Amino acid sequence: MPGGLKQLVSLSYFNGANGIRVNRPTANDAVGPTALFTIAGGLVLVTNLIGIVTTVRTGGAGATQVFSHSTGPTVLCLATITGLATVGTTITVTGDPADALVIGVGTAVANTFPPIQGGMKGSGAGGISQFGLICGVGTITTTISIATTGATRYILTYIPLDDSASVT
Repeated sequence: MPGGLKQLVSLSYFNGANGIRVNRPTANDAVGPTALFTIAGGLVLVTNLIGIVTTVRTGGAGATQVFSHSTGPTVLCLATITGLATVGTTITVTGDPADALVIGVGTAVANTFPPIQGGMKGSGAGGISQFGLICGVGTITTTISIATTGATRYILTYIPLDDSASVT
C-alpha cells in the first residue's frame, strides 16, 4: 500500500475519516494575502478548513476575509465580513465557492468554541453533488481587507488523491 493511502486508512479509524490534519500555528492577522497551507505532489480533497480567533480582532470593523488557491479556480469562498471578532470565533469554509464563510461568534474564553458546521458540504455544480474541495499543487491563502489587530490559528484536513500529494 502506498504511504499516503496506508496513512489515510490508519487515520480513518481514529479521525472520523476526515483525513490528515494540518495545523498552522497561531499568527497575527494581517491586511492582504497570507499564505496558510502549501499543497505539493498532486491533488488533495480538502475536507475541512477552519480558522479560530485566539486574540481579539480589533480595529477592523467591516473587514472582509476570503480564502483562495493560487492556481485553478482561485476563490474558495465569497468575501465575508469577519472584523471585530472575539476569542473563540470560528471562520469556516463550506466547500462551495459561491458560499460566504460560516462565522460562529466566539465565547471570549480561550479554547471554547460555539457549535459549528461539520465537514465541508461541497457544491452541486453541474448537477453533481460533491464533498469538499479538490485542490491541486499550489498555496491556500487568506486575505483580510482592512488592517486589524488579533491572531488566528488555522486547521485544514485533507485526503490525498494522488500518492505523493501532501499539505504543509
